Amino acid sequence: MRNPFATLTPPNAPESYSTKDAEMIDAIANRVVQLGMAVPAVLFIEMGKPLSYISSQAMVFFAPIATSLFPGEGYDRMSRLLEDRDNVERLMT
Repeated sequence: MRNPFATLTPPNAPESYSTKDAEMIDAIANRVVQLGMAVPAVLFIEMGKPLSYISSQAMVFFAPIATSLFPGEGYDRMSRLLEDRDNVERLMT
């Protein structure tokens, strides 16, 4: 018997991966490579991968302060992207 609730998504589920998300991840990765910090960045991201969800929630907590210092929608998008470990893998590749 098929589960009728299998196709339902929670109301706070993150949006699907969009082209804007891919552009943001590519821009961050390109900047890290330009600075010559690719190897340390991969090591740091690999160590912090298990904590990616916690760090995204910390970003949500500090959003009122951070968005007053860093205007724009990039902060919110980055906190949403960090919730999913697949996006962290995309950033490393």
